[in-house]
Amino acid sequence: MQTHNFVFNFDDSNTRTYLTMKRAIILEDNPMGVSNLKNMLAQNCEDVLITGSTGTIKEGLKLLEQPEMQPDIVFLDIELEDGSAFELLDKLVEINFEVIFISAFGKYTGQACNYSSIGYITKPIDPDDLKSAVGRVRPGRKYWTRERVEVFEAHFRQHPNPVQQMVVPTTTGWHFLKISDILYLKGDGSCSWFFMKNGRKFFACRVLREYYELLSSLHFFRIHKSTVVNLNEIDVFNNRESEVLMKDGSKHKVSRRTRPYFLAVLRKWGKGLGDGNADFNPPD
Repeated sequence: MQTHNFVFNFDDSNTRTYLTMKRAIILEDNPMGVSNLKNMLAQNCEDVLITGSTGTIKEGLKLLEQPEMQPDIVFLDIELEDGSAFELLDKLVEINFEVIFISAFGKYTGQACNYSSIGYITKPIDPDDLKSAVGRVRPGRKYWTRERVEVFEAHFRQHPNPVQQMVVPTTTGWHFLKISDILYLKGDGSCSWFFMKNGRKFFACRVLREYYELLSSLHFFRIHKSTVVNLNEIDVFNNRESEVLMKDGSKHKVSRRTRPYFLAVLRKWGKGLGDGNADFNPPD
């Protein structure tokens, strides 16, 4: 497949604009897909400058190893002409850019990307999804891309096996959390707090609803609009007070609306909580 490099000449009047743009490379083996993405970026992401494109691992490596390229973003198809995106990334000594995966796999790719905080867009590309993925890229920050891609690949390849780890974006960087070490989550406006077994807590830059969608199949339950708990870490459910006591000693209210569903989950799960299950069983 042909590789396209783009050379730009700038005068003083537009140098500042160039320097503030996000430079991008497209690695996609479908020429029509490349053309479509370029057009959508031009229409919806004016701060993105495409500096090259190709559809093979071999040519992709050549592009990425050129010092003058140094992209902020690489739009990367999961399957390239001569191998997978993971093979390409494994061959790179350093990954100093953000990856946004392009995929037709839909649901499973999206889940893997959400767990790893990797950007993704599905085919056919939705303009709002594209703007959202590009908007999260902050040139100049430490991306931890290789580590996040490892989490992504584990989720992507092992689906539907239970997942072990997730990546949480915070104001200071990326935190790699073992899911079984999460005690509970608290919503805080458009952000969320993660509370861990070791006493640490992390302020995450996404709404609680998004994290609950990821964790609801992994023994997590939303007992209140602002609280998600790890069912494995509940010590006692106080039926009279309608609250759970976690193993760290913290107490959290179960809302009136979610209470019947919460009790049904506990019954189905068959988890014994409290002395003799006295606090677990609802009144007749």
